Amino acid sequence: MDIGISTGLFYTHKIWNLLPLIKKAGFDIVEIWNGGKEWGGTTHFDHHDHKQVKALQDALWDQQIRGLTMHGPFGTNCDISVPDDKARKKAIEEMNQAIETAAKVGAKIVITHPGNILTNAQDGSEKDRRIETSIQSLKIISEHAKKKNIKLALENMLGGMVAGEAWQLEKIVSSLDKDVVGVCIDVSHASLCKELDKLLKTFTSRIIAVHISDNHGKMDDHLIPGEGILDFGKIAKKLKDINYGGVFTLEVLGEAVKRKPEEVLKASHQIALKIMKHAGI
Repeated sequence: MDIGISTGLFYTHKIWNLLPLIKKAGFDIVEIWNGGKEWGGTTHFDHHDHKQVKALQDALWDQQIRGLTMHGPFGTNCDISVPDDKARKKAIEEMNQAIETAAKVGAKIVITHPGNILTNAQDGSEKDRRIETSIQSLKIISEHAKKKNIKLALENMLGGMVAGEAWQLEKIVSSLDKDVVGVCIDVSHASLCKELDKLLKTFTSRIIAVHISDNHGKMDDHLIPGEGILDFGKIAKKLKDINYGGVFTLEVLGEAVKRKPEEVLKASHQIALKIMKHAGI
């Protein structure tokens, strides 16, 4: 199991300026953060700008770093489950653009949020409606991904969001082509929802990516492993037991964004190595 890190840690910086620091810390694999505008989508790098995409390509090549996964756009301005046709069409276009960019920079997987926040998480009819809308959107997006030889990894979300419960994600995933669409297990989301074991069991054969970060048990803090309450020795062992062969991707954000990049990168890489060793990977 290889170790990678999300470039989302540096979403306020131009990505190509930070890749040398990522390489120096020992990382050879990154997940390219292509989040929504509210998460720096037009500051980290803008996938609509051919020059910026080329700069990213060149920087990855220069540093000999592989961007094997790309986190697709998301947020209130890019929600593929939204009922409004105009907004949903725009979200689909953004995801398809991310797929185009992923193919250009050599990424094989695009991490995809099945939807954003439910306006009323207790409203069963809204859940059903948004789930069906997400499925219809993903059928369109996955067709485009298939043409580009890209896989989609649908992420388990936080409670109160589309796919914030295992059954919701299962309903969406089971409706889509298994050769194109897999699952990304976010262990922080799963722990907060108390569904990690259920998710690992349900999607054993379809897990193609993971997001690794710690929390204090109340919020999705995106801490460096070891700075919260999660037992990553057990988590890594569980991933080993299901024969997960993808990348152990650290999605360290939150307060870490305010710290010195060198410090966060070094600590993240060292703890990931310890976790792998402890789990016998």
